[in-house]
Amino acid sequence: MQHRPLLLSPYKTHWGTRRTVYLSDMVRGQIEAVMDDLQPVAIKIGMINDIQIVRVISDCLQKYSPAYVVYDPVMVSTSGKKLMTDEAIEEIKRTFATCDINHSQHRRSKGAYR
Repeated sequence: MQHRPLLLSPYKTHWGTRRTVYLSDMVRGQIEAVMDDLQPVAIKIGMINDIQIVRVISDCLQKYSPAYVVYDPVMVSTSGKKLMTDEAIEEIKRTFATCDINHSQHRRSKGAYR
């Protein structure tokens, strides 16, 4: 069973129970709010560490079809720690390969990622 990152965990108090908010749902809501309200022609995608978020972004890219997409990932911390799951990396390779500018390819060609 695959987990979904939680923004808030449900808990019960004297005043009631808080609902669970999934991070992927929140990200989708934020993207939709910006795209519907501002209708940007260019977007930039930065750090994504979870496959669910990758899928949400992919769905939104298909839905809104912005004219320009820049993918500038943060994949490894300055101390060398990997910041993305292997599953997310593979999904990103498939999903964001057609971005207008893909900084991960540029950095790789300069030797930043080996």
